[in-house]
Amino acid sequence: MDTVLVTGGAGYIGSHVVGILLNSGNIVRVLDNGMFGFQSLHPFGDNDHFELIKGDLRNISDIKRAVKGVHSIIHLGGIVGNPACSFDKLTCEDVNVTATLRLTELAAAAGVQRFIFASSCSVYGYGEQVFTEKSPLNPVDYYAESKIRGEEVLHDFMRDLTVTICRFATVFGASRRMRFDLAVNGMTASAVVEGICNVHGGSQWRPFIHSHDVATALCQIQRENKSSVASEIFNVGDDRQNMTLGMLGEKIRQAMPAVQVNIHDSMTDQRSYQVSFRKIHERLNFSGTIPLIKGIKEVSMLIESHIIPSYLLGIYSNLKTMEKQTA
Repeated sequence: MDTVLVTGGAGYIGSHVVGILLNSGNIVRVLDNGMFGFQSLHPFGDNDHFELIKGDLRNISDIKRAVKGVHSIIHLGGIVGNPACSFDKLTCEDVNVTATLRLTELAAAAGVQRFIFASSCSVYGYGEQVFTEKSPLNPVDYYAESKIRGEEVLHDFMRDLTVTICRFATVFGASRRMRFDLAVNGMTASAVVEGICNVHGGSQWRPFIHSHDVATALCQIQRENKSSVASEIFNVGDDRQNMTLGMLGEKIRQAMPAVQVNIHDSMTDQRSYQVSFRKIHERLNFSGTIPLIKGIKEVSMLIESHIIPSYLLGIYSNLKTMEKQTA
């Protein structure tokens, strides 16, 4: 029975990871500062195999306590998304880069065997080709730059730890810690509440993957044979869900036929990239199991059933939460 540390375990993806690991018989320890609260972890509170450390990745004593006796680390903790990272670049640097270095150093010293790092397909930036794990990196925003620097930190520890870098596609779908600052979730929520789906640009390509599928991939990598995942980079997604934002608007209209889709010429986000997920499919037999249309419907259900009181609340946005905490 492995003990797995999940940093950022109360988050959008992390709360899925915790549930999957516990259901698989692991002992799970979470290190999280509670930036978005701990409600997402309440279902696990009575589980004898679950431990929550309310601490900060920037605090060395918190890290030392968290890595003690741990077999594997799934490192999800960090400032996520360019709006939040650009709002406070110093904090982004400290959390996404410096704290990753400290965590990795202390993990190696504590005898941790596996380290799985959450990166992003946004490191590819912009291009007409289909990007693979070997493609040149072309970050166009500060978040992507911080993820590349985090990856570079990990490269220096590949002799001491079994390191795997996971570059996530754009994530969507329901979670116990919900986000509406993501393309699919935000556009779906707007369509439900206002009856309008606004698409800015529309020609930009994005790869999409459900948050639970990302968590499934991370947990699979944690239990894979070392030879399959050591010193490897995997794009985490599904080739079937590469599409333009215009195509995404049409998917939302398919799920909600009464919705009006408006295409605007102005691009609020210049990133455009198609990504190949052939490697993770062929090496690990991983494919997404939750199609985009199902994710759209589950997000719309959260709004329509009033489980989510208002998708505009700051708690559902990484940027708004950072702004509130620094005010």
